[in-house]
Amino acid sequence: MKSRCLWKDGPQYEHYGGRGIQVCDEWVNDYQAFAAWARAAGYRPGLSLERIDVNGNYCPENCKWIEWRLQSRNRRDTLYLEINGERRPLWEWAELTGVPAKTIRSRVDLGISGEQLLSADKLERRVWSKLGIKGVSPCGNGKFTARVTVDGQTRVLGRFDSYQEAHVAYLVAKGHAARLKRREASQ
Repeated sequence: MKSRCLWKDGPQYEHYGGRGIQVCDEWVNDYQAFAAWARAAGYRPGLSLERIDVNGNYCPENCKWIEWRLQSRNRRDTLYLEINGERRPLWEWAELTGVPAKTIRSRVDLGISGEQLLSADKLERRVWSKLGIKGVSPCGNGKFTARVTVDGQTRVLGRFDSYQEAHVAYLVAKGHAARLKRREASQ
């Protein structure tokens, strides 16, 4: 905590002290004060110190003890979703509903919002067909895969940054295949 915020040559400084995150004077100057707070706040081996507000300082009102596996979910890049007036991280919605986080993320990437994000059915297929987008599917990390099937053989055309780019690749490949078929038929 101190090295992250105070040691300018430290490997983590740019992510903590370099962003203005500080350790409260009480903890910087008096280890016993920190130790007393830690015991009162429920410290035990295997727990990690977490800042509740990831952009806030290390101080009693912004820190708590938490399991390592849970702390890794409280990051600056955590995606929060508001559904029916409740704001929670995506991973928490996934745990509460049983819908995989990857599925919820792909729905967000499609522009879906609200309760439809948490639907347990195969929402993507309906959405893609309603939008008239064939040969494209989300593949995680906000990317989309384009595939084309010609004569019973499916070929992956690549990964794309948007579903629009993937759909264009599909249409070009499908058009090319159709031209080849017409050419073969005319010979």
